[in-house]
Amino acid sequence: APVPERDGRGMTCGLVTAALIAASVSGSEPVTVGTEADYPPYTQIDEATGEIVGFDRDIGDEVCKRARLDCEWVAADFDKLIPGVVSGEFDVVISSLADTPARREIIDMTEPYWAADGIDEFIGFPGAPNPDAARVGVQSGTIHADHLAATGRTYETFVRTGDLLDALVTRHIDLAYGAWDYTVLSLLSEEHGIESLYEETIDSNGVVMAVCKGNVVLLGKLNDAIAAMWDDGTIDAISERWLY
Repeated sequence: APVPERDGRGMTCGLVTAALIAASVSGSEPVTVGTEADYPPYTQIDEATGEIVGFDRDIGDEVCKRARLDCEWVAADFDKLIPGVVSGEFDVVISSLADTPARREIIDMTEPYWAADGIDEFIGFPGAPNPDAARVGVQSGTIHADHLAATGRTYETFVRTGDLLDALVTRHIDLAYGAWDYTVLSLLSEEHGIESLYEETIDSNGVVMAVCKGNVVLLGKLNDAIAAMWDDGTIDAISERWLY
């Protein structure tokens, strides 16, 4: 995600005392987990129950259980997640967040709980122009928006994944750039004839959870749980449930 400008808005990470940090993981206060909840199958709202469900939710719930954290999940727009953990609105972000050097400058990140293949796709209707000539859409706050900006392309941002895909389906844009799940691509292909047309690689060190800079107590608890889940096969089992 784009690095928030250091203009004094909510930049309180370094000011949180050790006592307050410890309280957030001692069981005396709930741990607030921020997520997008609009990125199936990683996070989405279950229409029947109204609950957040998906791969990230199951991973996060298991991490909270093993770390003995009382976690409360809160849905937010993706571009609000990193500013939210910086300001203290969220204790943790669990939302398929890619680990990048720019993000590590302002937040602390766990060890990866999932891999990032590094291949991201421009999807659209067959015959759409290439990314240098097309009307490109991208979700705001993502590494994909950063990539388009760095390459000097013209693009339009959308707050939510659903809005981005709606713009593509209605041909408001020619291409939508992002990391698209196979299930989502299959559905778009079947219902609308949309295909993966172009690929470009963005460097990432995996998918991680984020905490406020300096929150070493919470970071350690999350990392211990993630390591144990890799060791006993829990992460692979959850991925098979949602991603294959």
